Amino acid sequence: MKGLKIVLAAGMAALALSLPTGAGAAASFQLKGGVNLADFSDFEMVTEQSASMSNVSAIGTQRLVGFAAGAALRLPLTGMIALQPEALYSRKGVKTDTYELFGQEASSEWRMNYIDVPILVVLTLNDRIDLYGGPYADFYLDGEVETKAAGLSGTVDIDSDGLTSPGYGAVVGGAVHFGSFLVEGRYYHGISDILDTDTVSGDQSEISFDEEIASFHHRVIQILFGITL
Repeated sequence: MKGLKIVLAAGMAALALSLPTGAGAAASFQLKGGVNLADFSDFEMVTEQSASMSNVSAIGTQRLVGFAAGAALRLPLTGMIALQPEALYSRKGVKTDTYELFGQEASSEWRMNYIDVPILVVLTLNDRIDLYGGPYADFYLDGEVETKAAGLSGTVDIDSDGLTSPGYGAVVGGAVHFGSFLVEGRYYHGISDILDTDTVSGDQSEISFDEEIASFHHRVIQILFGITL
């Protein structure tokens, strides 16, 4: 299944690169970087259910601040519509509110690094404003969960074997152009589950979830600054 998803993602990128551009319009290349505000959808519901089965209280969440950077190729199809495949490094994850762990106050951060590959359909409203949307695939690189409690901290590596990779989802957003420079705001919503099995493991520790409640997804608000070459 993973191999099939990789083939489909590669096929989409190859198709995008092979499409002809609109008459009189030239393809353009963009470099961009910025900030992610990331969390998990349904994670609070999951932790509330799992809390009843362990010595952990229900956990609220906050957005994790991360970094994103990459490149895009814009391929005009008509005067107003373009196809834009991208590849971006993206840090996703979540921060928890303070919760009770074995009678102690604790907090955790999930830090997960991905390569995101969106395939965007871009609608140019005028010389300055674009709107866009489309599917994306994300490919997991590495990550960790850091937990702090009772003045101590511990880190658990997140094993890729326990994750859905590549995952997939949808992205919508827009861009404002200032000559060659641009500012973008976009929202990513994961459709595939983050966890592929009931276990996320590390070298010394293991975090386990019941398969029936281990269903949560990436959500990312992304602000990018870029240049068109």
